[in-house]
Amino acid sequence: MDWNALQNALFDSARDALETLLNEGIPAPYAVAFHASYREEDRVIDLPSLAVSSEATLEEDHGPGQPRDISGVRWNPADWRWDWELDDYANPALQAWDQPLQIEANREGPQHWQAVEAQFVASVAQAARALREHFKDDPRVDRHFVALFHDFNDEVGMARASMPPELFAWHFPEEVATDRLREEIAALPYAEQLSFYLDRLQRTQRIGSEEAQAWLIAQGPRASSALIERLHQVKDPYAIARILGLAGHADTAVIEALRLRLGQAQQETTRHWCARALACLDDVEWLLGQADDVAVEGLCTPLSHLNDKRTQPAALDYSVLISLLEQRPGLTAAVEDALKPGSSFTTISDQDLPQALAGLASPYRVIRRHAACVLNNRWLGAAAQAQAIQGLLQALQDDDEKVRYLAQLGLEGLRHS
Repeated sequence: MDWNALQNALFDSARDALETLLNEGIPAPYAVAFHASYREEDRVIDLPSLAVSSEATLEEDHGPGQPRDISGVRWNPADWRWDWELDDYANPALQAWDQPLQIEANREGPQHWQAVEAQFVASVAQAARALREHFKDDPRVDRHFVALFHDFNDEVGMARASMPPELFAWHFPEEVATDRLREEIAALPYAEQLSFYLDRLQRTQRIGSEEAQAWLIAQGPRASSALIERLHQVKDPYAIARILGLAGHADTAVIEALRLRLGQAQQETTRHWCARALACLDDVEWLLGQADDVAVEGLCTPLSHLNDKRTQPAALDYSVLISLLEQRPGLTAAVEDALKPGSSFTTISDQDLPQALAGLASPYRVIRRHAACVLNNRWLGAAAQAQAIQGLLQALQDDDEKVRYLAQLGLEGLRHS
């Protein structure tokens, strides 16, 4: 794969498209952006669209005083006046890269796909930097003109990669201020850092809840006492429960605090998040004795996507769910609903393969369905995939229609024909 040639084709096509606009006398653009590159792991990497915006047209189309933050229309190329899909701006050289890119991306499996995607993203960002360099002294563009690769998966990161630091600072002062705030907080005594991130759990902007949760989870047992205190203070402590569960520090104080908060809770959300946290801390025997909804929510957690977010994900194990179904057969429908196909399940590894294959032979169809879903995993090693295929082929004879359907999907996902 000649990444330099692809980068040059992107640059040439975008340069010619922008040059045509400038020759038409449009108001000085402040930005040109590659964008709308749809990417699906192990499936597709789309070449990007191209868009251009100026201060004058932004005001005409969306009104004066548009915010400068990166999440507004000012930096959303799909809202800009000039927006071309690939076929509308790409020269023949760029269009010719579409098929080779797909072939290369899907040549060897998801690990290779991710490596190709990373190189693709870097190439588009570099083409954007070259585009800005080409036009930066052109009197027809804004004096703070930038070119960037806009991507909703990482808007800030892509903007940083596409332009010089001084231009990033000029266009995105809030992001620079947030960087400074992170540095200031990191220099504080630990207790003050902890207090800051606890307070940020209710925020949505500038170091908001998502970042605060990640920081607190990473602290492990150091943050447990403060989290326990906050667990009993806030009205809706689901975020605190989630952090305690994912951090994985299963000491007596944490377990007792979550049990107590669950028992006191009036809100279903709080009850269920405490149950999930307790399951992440392996408090399964206690959960087996709780109310129906608590038992189901908690004991299905290790089989869900939440398991992947734990600092130490648990190995695939159906034994606890089997115990629940044996002890309370009346909960079968509730368990099937909690683990219905289409939900996000845990991602298994090669070490989980024996348990997943055993799950295909379970007397409980909910377990057979779950096993068929998690075996559809191209991240497994070649030998493990071969065994998964054999298990799924046998599952095509299952007496449950959904198991047969999921087995067929798994075989297609593993590209067995």
